[in-house]
Amino acid sequence: MRCAGERPWTVYLQAKVAVQATYYIAARQIAPGEPLSAADLVARDGDLTVMPLAVITDPAQAIGSTALARISAGLPLRQDMLKSAASVSAGQTVRVVAAGPGFTISAEGSVLANAAPGQSVRVRMAAGQIVTAIVKDAGTVEIPL
Repeated sequence: MRCAGERPWTVYLQAKVAVQATYYIAARQIAPGEPLSAADLVARDGDLTVMPLAVITDPAQAIGSTALARISAGLPLRQDMLKSAASVSAGQTVRVVAAGPGFTISAEGSVLANAAPGQSVRVRMAAGQIVTAIVKDAGTVEIPL
């Protein structure tokens, strides 16, 4: 804290930063190669600064993915524990959507790499420009505005 008045002074304070958010844990033991469904996830609220990196904060990041190794019940789920099933493949034609308040624009484009729902992917549009979009499903990507 600092005062720049007639008689300036500075006081240093220690602070603890916490990021409270919802994250997901395994509802049961999950075997390697087993696909995850919504029933396999349990939401918990907590401080993300004390959680492992890449902890799952959106169920869409885990649903449909398969476990790379055995995951114990109650363990916080991390992106590096899961393998996403690709829903778009390089060269595939997809519908590219951009939406905002009161409008939706869509066009076709060609995906440049394999990607799963929720992942970023580059798409070549018909005019040749390349945009980055988020995979929504097997045939749709969305440009975040």
